[in-house]
Amino acid sequence: MNEKEKLEDELRVAASFGNLKRVEELINLGVDVNSRHPRNGRTALIFACQMNRQDVIVKLLENGADPYITSEIGETPKSVCTNQHILQILSYALSGEFLKMSNSTTVRTQSNDDYTKSCASPKEANSSEGNIHHSTELVLKVRLANIQDADFIEIDLPKTCLTFQALLDVCCQELNIDESRVVKLRKLPNTKIRRDKDVERLENFQEIEVVTDLTLNVAHSQSSNGAAMPLTPSNNYQSISKKDQTILY
Repeated sequence: MNEKEKLEDELRVAASFGNLKRVEELINLGVDVNSRHPRNGRTALIFACQMNRQDVIVKLLENGADPYITSEIGETPKSVCTNQHILQILSYALSGEFLKMSNSTTVRTQSNDDYTKSCASPKEANSSEGNIHHSTELVLKVRLANIQDADFIEIDLPKTCLTFQALLDVCCQELNIDESRVVKLRKLPNTKIRRDKDVERLENFQEIEVVTDLTLNVAHSQSSNGAAMPLTPSNNYQSISKKDQTILY
């Protein structure tokens, strides 16, 4: 991946996570806002719409983001969005009216309370008023597979975006790994995550392992009982281990 592709990928990630400051910095660097993900064809606008990142969406549209570009499976910014206010903004963009409306506070802003309500699931929205705080994110514990003493880290996945791709994107971002290296996601102890419905069934603090081609190589270098295979000494001697001593010959 060259520098241009790295910056384009960073823009898509920043858009997905709602990092408006970084999105602005990358746009100022001249990064193409309509660049498509090399595997799924999603643009920064599609990622932002899926995660309901309103401020980022407005910024992308102001800087030429095309709402008509589709992903490899036909997703559009509007089709992946669940926020009614953002859908209205996208309608302006699709009709060519967005630039006329972009200076309007009606289009640009939305109160935090309204945004929280729009992100909440129907079950949360209909809960009693006595429960003041409603979580809009699923908390998961993830780690790389087959890495000795690897700790879990907690990640947050918006409940409005319980899709396999969203989970994969967040895992790669938090673990700092390239998506192309991921072989599979495993719900511990032994269940493979394959599709959106599998993600929708996840519960808070579920433990997940990310299996990459690198972690598979580590696993193959271990013996069947999990112990590391002995390495050949640098002095070219072979060794035989006997309890507390090693005999070189």
